[in-house]
Amino acid sequence: GREDEGRRDEGRGAKGEEATGRPSSIVISVEDTGIGIKEEDVPKLFGSFVRLDSPIRTTTLGTGLGLYLTKKIATEMLHGEVFVESTYGEGSRFGMRIPKRI
Repeated sequence: GREDEGRRDEGRGAKGEEATGRPSSIVISVEDTGIGIKEEDVPKLFGSFVRLDSPIRTTTLGTGLGLYLTKKIATEMLHGEVFVESTYGEGSRFGMRIPKRI
C-alpha cells in the first residue's frame, strides 16, 4: 500500500499551546491503504507479543513487540501519546503526539 509519513506541529487549543500561542506538540503519523484492522482488534494492538490474526500473518514475520515498545517509549520516556485509526479493508493511520519540549 501507499505510505505517507508526515511531521507537523499541531496545537490543541489553550491546553495544547505555549504561552506564545504556538503549538506545543509534534504529531508524527504514518498512513497506509493496506488491509486495515478490525474494530474489535484495535484495543489489542499495543499489548506485548500481540500478533493479530490476519491473512498476512503467515507470510509476515514479527514478534508482536513493535507497537508495544513504541507506546512505551512515546508515553513513558517522551510523555506523549500514541493513536491508531483504521478501517478494515481500507487501511490504517498510526501516529504519536509528543510535547515539543520534553
